[in-house]
Amino acid sequence: MTIYDIAKLANCSASTVSRVINNRGGVGSKKREEIESLLRKHNYVPDENARSLVMQTNNMIGILVDNTDSEHMTEGIIRIEYELMEQGYFCFIKRIAPTKEGITDGIQTLLRYRVVGVLCMGITFRDERTYVSKEVARYLSSVPVIMVNHMQVFPNPNIYSVGTDERTGFENCVNLLAERGCQHLVLLLDKGRRSGNIIRSGFDLGLRNQPGVTGKVYDGLAITMEAGAEVCKQILQEAPETDGIIACRASIGVGVLYTLQDLGIKVPEQIALISEGGNNTCRVCRPAMTNLDTMLTLCATLSANTILDVLNGRPVAHSVNLQLELHERATTNR
Repeated sequence: MTIYDIAKLANCSASTVSRVINNRGGVGSKKREEIESLLRKHNYVPDENARSLVMQTNNMIGILVDNTDSEHMTEGIIRIEYELMEQGYFCFIKRIAPTKEGITDGIQTLLRYRVVGVLCMGITFRDERTYVSKEVARYLSSVPVIMVNHMQVFPNPNIYSVGTDERTGFENCVNLLAERGCQHLVLLLDKGRRSGNIIRSGFDLGLRNQPGVTGKVYDGLAITMEAGAEVCKQILQEAPETDGIIACRASIGVGVLYTLQDLGIKVPEQIALISEGGNNTCRVCRPAMTNLDTMLTLCATLSANTILDVLNGRPVAHSVNLQLELHERATTNR
């Protein structure tokens, strides 16, 4: 659908449509409303290809991301950029608001620059609300799309997913602690964790499969060592029987670990401890902390390679699910 098609439908000139698109004057309110309605109806996206020298090479890949403040997200973007640039592609990174309007705006921004493919990163795209997949399918039907860290299999032939299985990962954390003799477990969730329900379901499933093992959840935590220290003291006061803790962030886990040591509680003899993520941090802790590897680097690499394979006509799996790995270290070796 071009500007001339819209003009024909509205029975006006292309320049009139252009003035509406660019929010310029000289168009009556009734005609403006008619043109705007047609633009929405036909999902018109202005072509900015001619305005960008870089885009003329037709090797731009878009990345939609909902959070560039996260260290994990930044690492993933850097890995994807590296893999794509090694093969001669450029990246256009667009941060979006986690709403229907935010997703639509981000997609249309990328389409204006004629990207040849799109990677969608962030928990927004793992949202079970149907509008997310509908917006992606609606506007991105003409280019390959990779849903990064997403386990859903899409019916759309151009949408691929590369995901990590957090549910099974946290179920395995419970299993490991139960195998090490822990019977009273606590899960620590950070504030605003959008995958919190997935994590909780894995934790609950693990408890159901371990008769006699109980569990409690503390959520709403800040992602800091101080928050870990405070909740550790709270647990010891409210649930002194606790003998196993799973922290969803390494910084929280480190705060728990050092507080236990300050209070003279032996790790792992009295309380065993697991953290998600933070591979480097967990390795250098003393004692070294068992952690659930988020497989972020591998997930990002596979996502970049998937879109490269699609663009180059190579066969690829429509969906890839990575199992998170537990690296057992001293804090669970009891």
